[in-house]
Amino acid sequence: MRVANLRSIYLSSAELKEAIIEYIRTHYGMHMKETTDHMRHNSCSMKWTDSHEFVILINEEIESKKLENG
Repeated sequence: MRVANLRSIYLSSAELKEAIIEYIRTHYGMHMKETTDHMRHNSCSMKWTDSHEFVILINEEIESKKLENG
């Protein structure tokens, strides 16, 4: 991570991926461990959608689950 000034923080894709994994872990708990482990061990692509949402696509298959708080 590189902090350029008080308003700009630059993250590599690996740092952003790890930050999202930690967010999921802390906000949704250990029942999401399979998902966070899957994210850690597979490549991800990240992009903005036309509706201005940030989406993370994780390679490889995993059973879909709905987040309780989502």
